[in-house]
Amino acid sequence: MRRFAVLALLITSTTMTLSAPALALAPRADGITTCTAGPAPFAWHGTCATYNGNNTYFGLHGLGFPTPLGFGLCAVRPASGGSYPAPGYKYAAGSAPAGANLTRSNALGWAFSEAQRLGYWQAGVPGVATANQVGAGAKLLYDNVVWGTAIPVLDTGTRAALTTLQNLVTSVGAISGTPSLSLSLDGGGNSVATAGVVTLALSAPGSLLPLALHSITLSAKGATFSASGLSTLTLITNGAGVATAAFNATSLTASSISITAQTQQAEPGLLFYGPTAIILNAQILATPRAPISQTRTLFLSTTGLATGTVQVHKTGDDPTYLPLSDGVFNLYDNNQVLVDTLTTDGNGLSNISLPLPVGDYLLREHVAPIGYASSPDINVHVAANALSTVDVGPAQGDRALRGGLSILKRDAPTQQFLAGASFHLTYDSTHSGVADVDVGQCVTNSLGHCQWNDLLPGWYEVTEASPPANYAPSGLRAWIYVEGGVTYQAQYTNSPLYVTLSARKFNALIAGTAIANATYDLYAATPFPPDPAVTPPVDAESYAGLRFMERGTTDAQGHLSFSLRAGYAWCLHEVSAPPAYIIDPALHCTGILTTTARSALALPEIPSLVQLRIHKFNAVAANQGVPNAYYALFVRDPFPSGFAAPPNPSNVLVPEGMTMWAIAKSDVGGHLNFTIPAGHSWCVRELEAPADYVLDPGLHCTGILTHSSRAADLQLAVPEVLALTGLSSALPLAATLLTALGLSLMTLARRRRPVSLD
Repeated sequence: MRRFAVLALLITSTTMTLSAPALALAPRADGITTCTAGPAPFAWHGTCATYNGNNTYFGLHGLGFPTPLGFGLCAVRPASGGSYPAPGYKYAAGSAPAGANLTRSNALGWAFSEAQRLGYWQAGVPGVATANQVGAGAKLLYDNVVWGTAIPVLDTGTRAALTTLQNLVTSVGAISGTPSLSLSLDGGGNSVATAGVVTLALSAPGSLLPLALHSITLSAKGATFSASGLSTLTLITNGAGVATAAFNATSLTASSISITAQTQQAEPGLLFYGPTAIILNAQILATPRAPISQTRTLFLSTTGLATGTVQVHKTGDDPTYLPLSDGVFNLYDNNQVLVDTLTTDGNGLSNISLPLPVGDYLLREHVAPIGYASSPDINVHVAANALSTVDVGPAQGDRALRGGLSILKRDAPTQQFLAGASFHLTYDSTHSGVADVDVGQCVTNSLGHCQWNDLLPGWYEVTEASPPANYAPSGLRAWIYVEGGVTYQAQYTNSPLYVTLSARKFNALIAGTAIANATYDLYAATPFPPDPAVTPPVDAESYAGLRFMERGTTDAQGHLSFSLRAGYAWCLHEVSAPPAYIIDPALHCTGILTTTARSALALPEIPSLVQLRIHKFNAVAANQGVPNAYYALFVRDPFPSGFAAPPNPSNVLVPEGMTMWAIAKSDVGGHLNFTIPAGHSWCVRELEAPADYVLDPGLHCTGILTHSSRAADLQLAVPEVLALTGLSSALPLAATLLTALGLSLMTLARRRRPVSLD
């Protein structure tokens, strides 16, 4: 097994030796070029090149070497021969090759170590050069500084990488030791009140130039940094290698603070490693030291400030329904920096603030308790060693959001708006089911509306104090919950009160008699009731200020009645009269009918009358009237409506199918005049003859008499026969003949009576 291992090692060594630079067939200019003999077997970042006509490698060898960073540069003079480096040669720390100029090795080594800290070897210079270009530039810079070789013509990227590394060498000048980090309190000492400033500085021994643009990380305990408000902060040194940071103690009372600064620093100088096995003439490696981490901690104490505390006392104007908890208040200092947040409990008390420096603050209600408005900002003064209690309530503008209650009153049958309804509102201030606070009245307007505003949230009892005029009370008693910021809408109705309008139709001549079948139209006077308008019959009269409502006809007792809304005036107009009566053209109107007013109309009806004239005369001398002859007047059935029959004397025989109407006697001229209803047939019979005359037993009748009958038809001639002894019987018979019946229309003037209320 050992023999196999030795054989493998020899094979590897031979391969590496064969890969050493070979002499080119023709001279070439020094600089980067295409590899002709192959790159170094352990090339990391770099490129093939020509030097003194030989194909060689400009760059870093590695990784895998036992150097601090795992890579190295060929340390010997360029084109001096020897095999490329390989880790298998078991490199170990050694000395620089003979003749090397190490005067600037500290600065060169620091530059290479800084390139490691900045990540140039791994990723190149961002936006400037690649990692291969940085590796090539490092080799060229090493050879230039240590061996004095000239810089060849380079591509742009490699030239930029070389320049970046040269600037790092120049930035530390004659550095002689590891750069150091210092951390101190501005003003000196190790004590502050509650705030201060620390200064950080980077310096390199032997270097006259500052270490600018270096990153330093700060962390604090017991303090926060003003720039971030956090306990950590990253700074970059300025052109003088200095950075500063302001801090504030987290406690305003006496406390301890520690501030720690941490940075990574490159180390100066170069290290050299040589092969110890297999190929002992392989190239020596030059390598930088690894960057080191530096930490500095500054311990400080604070004396603190005079402080006080703040507490909010929240009050409300509706705590029964709206709890005072969960009010959130922010407290700001004069720089509008939030210093604490206070939250109220169920009693309206907040937590006590952190200790705050004496001074003026601004209290702002960030979130009001549910149902309350936010108060305006309040200025608060914090006194030393005292608890400042801030009252926040209605006096400061933090009121419960108000609500409202809107009432809409309507007519139950028609849903039209009702004015004049009065409501009463009371408030249950204790949330106990007892309405104990009188809120007041509201009365609906012409739109049926009334409203209470600015009501505290909670339960209210609304009652109807009085209904609109001419409406029945609703008996309303209802509980309503009013919410802040909301107006509750409630609708209620009232049923109208009704009155009965009774009308009685009677004979104007005989008040006690009733007239049936008289038809009347009912009208409402303005203002009209809210009932829908009715289309009137085509024969209905139209009157200004009146609206047709309905039509009715008198019953057998002459009565006509209507159920009507109370609170309005009404009129009746006759549309048609019964036979033998004259239509009444007048309007019969009431006043406004209420529940206490009389509501009956008397409607007299004037009969259509004619005059029946009877002439009693001497049968022998027709021009001689006979006085004091008694006659009974009978009407053929049916009996005229609207009239009452007189009592029937026991000694008067009433012909069948007739009714006695009247008894009268002839006047000095022998005349009897009867005013009788038109439309009937009439008969007369003598009841008692005058002295010296014979009783006439005959029944003398007319036809049906109307107002249009002829005058002759309205007259009866009734001869009277003398009671004489010895006269021829022919004369009495002739004397008893009836004269011709004549009918004549005699129109009676109508009489109108004013409407009267029973």
